[in-house]
Amino acid sequence: MVSLLTQYAFLGKVKDVNITIKREIASDLYLTGNKYRKLKHNLIEFYKNRYDGIVTFGGPFSNHLAATSSLCEHFGIKSFGFVRGQEMNTKSNPTIQHCINTGMHLEYLKREDYKLKFFSKKVQKFLSKRNLYYVPEGGSNDFGIKGSSEIVGSFDLKFDAICLAVGTGGTMLGASRSISNDQKLIGFLSVNDKSRSNYISNSIDSSIDYTLITEFTFGGFGKFNNELILFMNSFKKKYKIPLDPIYTGKVLFGIFTLINNHNWSWGKNILIIHTGGLQGIDGFNFLQKKKGGLLLK
Repeated sequence: MVSLLTQYAFLGKVKDVNITIKREIASDLYLTGNKYRKLKHNLIEFYKNRYDGIVTFGGPFSNHLAATSSLCEHFGIKSFGFVRGQEMNTKSNPTIQHCINTGMHLEYLKREDYKLKFFSKKVQKFLSKRNLYYVPEGGSNDFGIKGSSEIVGSFDLKFDAICLAVGTGGTMLGASRSISNDQKLIGFLSVNDKSRSNYISNSIDSSIDYTLITEFTFGGFGKFNNELILFMNSFKKKYKIPLDPIYTGKVLFGIFTLINNHNWSWGKNILIIHTGGLQGIDGFNFLQKKKGGLLLK
């Protein structure tokens, strides 16, 4: 029901660094990149047991919520999502509308309840009445990490370094399990969250040559400035590859900046894994139009 097409795009040489982008394009846009990978083994685990559906958490523009609702629709599974922000109960956006259109039952939580997750009384009451398989926010449990390890293929082992975006950290941990001994793994953190750095350093194998770059978060998750937007629009116009403003846009901006400023020290032949998230462009433009800001083209 869900097929993946792997594409490699050689961007050419920037200064003296050869740059290639790897994209895994799913038959469903919402499952493109690492989205299906992170859900694949969770889906297998779901079928091993007799659950009534799948439940997860996410913000109002969450790639993960959108991907989970798509996956469940494809396989005829009941889906349930807890959304951060009770105000969303009376509002909509492209992501929320997609979840509704694909049959996901949404519950909107106050921000204090959302922080508590399972310890929230509202969540406990809701779940006590149902037998649901839980996928954590972002899909970064052991099964999500296992699926993420499959995003690195045999062809990818020829590159000096593999670069990717880091949110929860699950994709980076997964990739670390599949790279070769002489490769470097470069993660670009997209959130201002020291716990993510600690999580990765405590979880990744000590033999892995990795670097977590934290200087291109643009202020935190979902934060940006006009320079980033202009870069992404210019990148798409030149290379015909769309980037999302939460993750991949920041990765490419960071790489080009480091190389052009002669601060790149991780090899001359690098691979960037495009982690998808393109559904977020509509949501981004939805908010920008309200503010009269620059749009992603």
